[in-house]
Amino acid sequence: MPTLQHSDNANLVLSDAVRSCKEHRHEFVTPEHILAALLRQEAFAEAVRYINPEGLEQLGKDIEAFLAGMERVPETVGYEVTPSSQTDELMTIAYNQVLSSSASCLDVPHLVKAMLMTPTRAICWSVRWRARPRN
Repeated sequence: MPTLQHSDNANLVLSDAVRSCKEHRHEFVTPEHILAALLRQEAFAEAVRYINPEGLEQLGKDIEAFLAGMERVPETVGYEVTPSSQTDELMTIAYNQVLSSSASCLDVPHLVKAMLMTPTRAICWSVRWRARPRN
């Protein structure tokens, strides 16, 4: 994976995802950790609210339920947090967006677009579904 500069906002999101992973005692940082971190960023939350005002709260609950249901590393076991294979895939997509554009660094929109372009994750389906305005 290429090494690129990250914007301050992207660094905040990724750091928050790692912190959340550690708090849940998960071995792997997943796209769901990144999505949960994005939802804690007011600009992202505001965009989701604009598209679907009712969807933001439910999406947050869905993500937290998913994270709560993931396997936890026992308290007695030491471990290092690492990216999951899905997160590696997401970051590769985001990096490729930067490399094929005039962007000077990876930013939050690259992460969001990469998440939406990762079709194998159930949570990405949830993002797409929850973001649709309801009639």
